[in-house]
Amino acid sequence: ENSGTNTKNTTETIDGDHISHSNSVRVVSMLERQTDDVNDTTDDTDRIIRLIKKNLEYDIMCERYTGTDLTLFETIFRVICHVVCGKGDKKYRISDLEYSHETVKSVFMKLNQEHVGIVMEGYQDTATKVTDMAAYLTASLYNAYLTGDVYWDRRVKHDMYGGGWEESGITNNKSGGRDDG
Repeated sequence: ENSGTNTKNTTETIDGDHISHSNSVRVVSMLERQTDDVNDTTDDTDRIIRLIKKNLEYDIMCERYTGTDLTLFETIFRVICHVVCGKGDKKYRISDLEYSHETVKSVFMKLNQEHVGIVMEGYQDTATKVTDMAAYLTASLYNAYLTGDVYWDRRVKHDMYGGGWEESGITNNKSGGRDDG
C-alpha cells in the first residue's frame, strides 16, 4: 500500500521476534534523542562547572592553598558542584529552616572565593565534631553568601579596633574604640 511517502513498511523476524522496520526506525530515533539529551546534560554540567570555577577563581585558589587547606577547598568545590548540578526535590535544612533545592542552587551559583574563604576560616576555627560534613558545608556556604559582607566588616573592625592589630603590635590605639577622625 502506498501512503504517499518514501518510507517502506517492512517486517523482519529476528530470533523469532516480529519487528516492524518502521518501529525500529522510531526506536533508533528515540535512542538518538536520548543520547543527545545526555550529551546536552553533560555539556550543561561542564558549562556549569566551568562557571563555578570562574566564580571561585579556582586555578588561583589551587595555587594559593596547599596541604589540608587545598583539600578543604577541593571538598568545598565538590559540594558546590554537587548541589548546583544535582536535580530533584531535595530540601536543605539550614539554621532550622528548610530551603528548596532551587533556592540553594541559586545561592550557590553566586558564591565566590570570599564566601569560600569565610567557610574555610570558620571550619578551621571550630572544634565542634561534624557528623555530616556535606550538610555542614552546605549550610556554611549558604550562610556565608547571606552574611559575607557583614562578616568582613566585623572582621576588619575587630582587627583594627578590637585588639587584633593592637595585640599584634600593628597599632597602639589604647582606647579600643573607633577613631572616626
